[in-house]
Amino acid sequence: MGNNRRGIALWFSFLTLMVLFLGGVILSRLSQGVNRQIEYSDASIRSQYIAESGLNVLLERLMAKPWSERWFAAEPDSAAGISYGGGTYDFFIQDSMARPMLVDIWIRASFRSSRRAFFWRVRFTESLFE
Repeated sequence: MGNNRRGIALWFSFLTLMVLFLGGVILSRLSQGVNRQIEYSDASIRSQYIAESGLNVLLERLMAKPWSERWFAAEPDSAAGISYGGGTYDFFIQDSMARPMLVDIWIRASFRSSRRAFFWRVRFTESLFE
C-alpha cells in the first residue's frame, strides 16, 4: 500500500510540475507579444515626434522672413532622408491652392519599423501681434 501511495504522489508531483512549466511557457509567449506591441507603439510615437520636429524646423524657417521672401515661392521645395532623433523625415512644402498666405506641408517620418505621414495647412502671419 505504501508503494501505491508513493506512485500516486510521484505522478501528482509530475503533473503539478508540468502544469507549472506549461503556465510559464504560456506567460513567456504572451509577454513577448506585449513587448513587440510596446516596441511598435514606441516607434510609432517617436516617428510622430520626429515629424512634428521637422514641422517646427520648417515653420521656424518660414516665419523668420516676410511672406514675399519665402524660399518656395517660385516652386515647391522638398527633401528626403533628413536625420533627426534616431530616425529620418522627408518633407514637401508648397503654397496652398486654397487661399493666399497658407502653406501646405507634408512630412513622412520613419523610426525603426514605423513610418507615418502627416499633413499640415498652416496660415502665415506677418506679426504675432496682429
